[in-house]
Amino acid sequence: MKPTLLLDFDGTLSDPVLLFEQYTDFLTNDFATTHGGDTGTWNTLVRTMLWDLSQDFADYFYTNPFADYHAYMKSQYTHSTQIVCEHIGVPLPSDPVRFARDTQIRALQHCNAFYEDVADTLNLLHQQGYTMVMASGQESEFLKAALEGAGVAHIP
Repeated sequence: MKPTLLLDFDGTLSDPVLLFEQYTDFLTNDFATTHGGDTGTWNTLVRTMLWDLSQDFADYFYTNPFADYHAYMKSQYTHSTQIVCEHIGVPLPSDPVRFARDTQIRALQHCNAFYEDVADTLNLLHQQGYTMVMASGQESEFLKAALEGAGVAHIP
């Protein structure tokens, strides 16, 4: 029996800088297409929003290391939806968390920031009978969508 392999997504299999760039590009173009406006303005808004949210995350958990991650993320999803809705001048959707998560999933499904040969290696390991378990500091929905974007969600 072959051992189970525990793999980490963030920074191990995927390049976080490239993922950020692909994610930002998708959101910029998606928002400009869906809601109108200049891509340069959307790009600035998206980059600033993501930077501010990541800084808030780091600051919050630095001072509250045992805080409820899911409650915090729910508040951040709502906050990101507020930023976008304020920018385009529309009221918040009835479920701002779902809006943000759906937007995140759509974006991640269009990103592939795997390092070179990672997808081929994962497929080869699967063909050789290895069981793989994927870890991430992100939520399951995030990881599932990112693996779909990388083209390896089919590996059980």
